[in-house]
Amino acid sequence: MIRKSIAILILLFVSLNIVAQTTYYYKLTKKVVNGKQSTNVSGGQFITFRSNTCFESNKKGIGVGHGVMKKNESFSTSSVKVYTGNSYWGSSAYYKFNNDLSTLNVVTNDGTIYLYKRTVAPANVTTCSLIRKQGSGGSSASSVYPTNPQPSVPATTYPQNNQNNQNSGNSTNKKQWRYYTEEVTCGTCHGTKTCNSCAGKGTVTRLGMGSNANGSRCTVCGGNGRCNTCSGRGTITRQRSVYE
Repeated sequence: MIRKSIAILILLFVSLNIVAQTTYYYKLTKKVVNGKQSTNVSGGQFITFRSNTCFESNKKGIGVGHGVMKKNESFSTSSVKVYTGNSYWGSSAYYKFNNDLSTLNVVTNDGTIYLYKRTVAPANVTTCSLIRKQGSGGSSASSVYPTNPQPSVPATTYPQNNQNNQNSGNSTNKKQWRYYTEEVTCGTCHGTKTCNSCAGKGTVTRLGMGSNANGSRCTVCGGNGRCNTCSGRGTITRQRSVYE
């Protein structure tokens, strides 16, 4: 009876993990560089959504090691969902989805915009077309953040939010929101750089299974043993805003 109860609990736990996340495939349709659009593009990314976070993954929803992006409530609106954090482009880009997650704009630090559209993944595609090489930390440039996000449409600049100063006489005295970033110790791994769920081993021991049993790979870090929040860096990029 006890074994049966434990088996039911394990099944419920696995089912909850499966239901708790959704994976979509986004096909690259256009690229905008310095205001010039190009449709001579190819490839696509699998994005898995879990609660208020998203990350690049394979078809099964297992992360490819780029890190995690979190919904930024300060920049999101009723029609746009903005995610900041770590991705293939490092921590210097942000993801901008429309409200139903059917389109994605990736905006990089240099103003380049990659436009993706959610679609059914080709039968032979099982993971992202863009995967960073192991050990590559991505761009180290200062992060960029939208100050007035609009629905997912091509754009290259985002004006500073200085509506409260439109009537100021001297433009040099106008205040505006300025955004700064800083590196702080990761609150998930506390600087250890390893995944808390598997203690950096990449595998977890489930009840009734050995660490080498099928399906024992850690679903939190995808089997790489690194902290999924900071991508194994031990630190995260935190933003703060100052009205000056």
